Amino acid sequence: DSASVFCSLSALYEDKGNLDDAIESARRCCHLGTANFDAEDRLSKLLAARGDHREAAAALERAMALQPRRAELHVRLADCRREAGDLMGAIAALQAAVAIDQNLPSSVHQQLKAWLMTCRGDVPTDVPAASPAAAPSVSAADRRREIERRRRELEGQRQDVPLRK
Repeated sequence: DSASVFCSLSALYEDKGNLDDAIESARRCCHLGTANFDAEDRLSKLLAARGDHREAAAALERAMALQPRRAELHVRLADCRREAGDLMGAIAALQAAVAIDQNLPSSVHQQLKAWLMTCRGDVPTDVPAASPAAAPSVSAADRRREIERRRRELEGQRQDVPLRK
């Protein structure tokens, strides 16, 4: 089918170092096929490699809609959002990852702690501080309200998720 041809072309272009054509082929693969996790996941990786973090986050969100319980996707989404300047979105994505999988590497937990401290205006002592230029220009009270809103939102999502047996 046409979608698989474009997915193969995307991989070929990437192997040849032609990122722009790899992205264009991956986009065509996503648009031609039915909801395709692998195609959206691939597109998100290519866009992030090119530095298009907002678009990469959007592609990741489409992939996550198909497989929402994959914690590593939430971690990648957090990275994309942070790189795009959305610290609050990054925090929400890491919180979702931790809610899905408590056994994530300690580096994920440390990053979440550092970002939360940055939002509160604290300087983390055990994790390198984030660059002030990358942090959104939002008041501390607004940041705390947004964190609380997202925490409540995540808690609501956890209640809707069936327990594994």
